[in-house]
Amino acid sequence: MLLDLVLPDSGGLHTCIKVLQFARGCPVIVLTAIGDENIACDAMRAGAQDYLFKSEADARSLRRAIRYAVERKNA
Repeated sequence: MLLDLVLPDSGGLHTCIKVLQFARGCPVIVLTAIGDENIACDAMRAGAQDYLFKSEADARSLRRAIRYAVERKNA
């Protein structure tokens, strides 16, 4: 699952924690804007598999992050 931490009705670490509780077993990759690295790291401590900066994400990095997140979740 790709999770943007800035949503119209919810955002930040609270959203990530709720999603992680609801979608147990599903690897979650957090999308964040530059400057939100602390929140992204907090999300990983809460159970997210990885995070990507929106401004730096491209097809290659997204494929890699998804592949690694699935492998980590299955390990």
